Amino acid sequence: MHHMSVHADCSWLLLGGCPRSGTTLLELIMSTHPAIGITNEVSFFSVLEALRPAFSREVSFNNWQERTKSTKENWTKTTLEPYIPRYDKSAGRMVRAMYEAHFESPSIRYFGDKLPQYYEHDIDALESKIGPIHIVHISRNPIDVVNSMLRRSRNAAIKLDTWNLVHTVDEGCMHWARAWNAVQRLARSREFRVTHLKYEELISDPVGTLTKLSNVLGVSDAFDHTRIVEEDPLARDIVGGAFERIDELLGRLPGRWEESLEQLGVDFPHIPTS
Repeated sequence: MHHMSVHADCSWLLLGGCPRSGTTLLELIMSTHPAIGITNEVSFFSVLEALRPAFSREVSFNNWQERTKSTKENWTKTTLEPYIPRYDKSAGRMVRAMYEAHFESPSIRYFGDKLPQYYEHDIDALESKIGPIHIVHISRNPIDVVNSMLRRSRNAAIKLDTWNLVHTVDEGCMHWARAWNAVQRLARSREFRVTHLKYEELISDPVGTLTKLSNVLGVSDAFDHTRIVEEDPLARDIVGGAFERIDELLGRLPGRWEESLEQLGVDFPHIPTS
């Protein structure tokens, strides 16, 4: 009960983006802030679904028909209703209790989870259970994303990895486009509750990027910038001959990736995926 009162006003974060876009790096950096507690792909959606069996009595009670009772049994189904825990009322609080038990620091203002493809779930339904959510979405140059996807898939084929989400350039581009379309749609509908970051800017200008993020979240700029190491770009060895194909599939957006996310969002509000 102590932690419930300490964290009663905590807000929620969802961190994500297309797989291979830097979501894990973003998670590790944000986790260094004393006011933020982030889990790794726990999935609010999966936790809420896992809680459903705990409310099996609610289901049976809802389907229960009144029976014939003796004269001493002067109660009805309505009499018992206050004693039946309800999923819609309780499940979100149970998720919060899990985070409060895990993150014990009273300084935490945000609980969150890193889930790359969060956008494939019903965000509105999630908010109806746990409360308002701020989305932090990271995007990376699609050429590098697709290259990284195919590299991991090739490694999986020789037992050096287990990740094999995509196997072709076209599949990788469609995954990237779905993520891009999702963050554009969410940004339009959720106003100030979506923050869109560019991976390349996080690497090249961590101070500026994280200052922007701290201002949006209303917390001090206490992120550990040293977790970010500017690295030499990975060789685009796998998609080296497919630049034109990637640019074509994604509506010529990759060729303009050096422009701001704001301008790209205006010029590319939606990329066809079929």
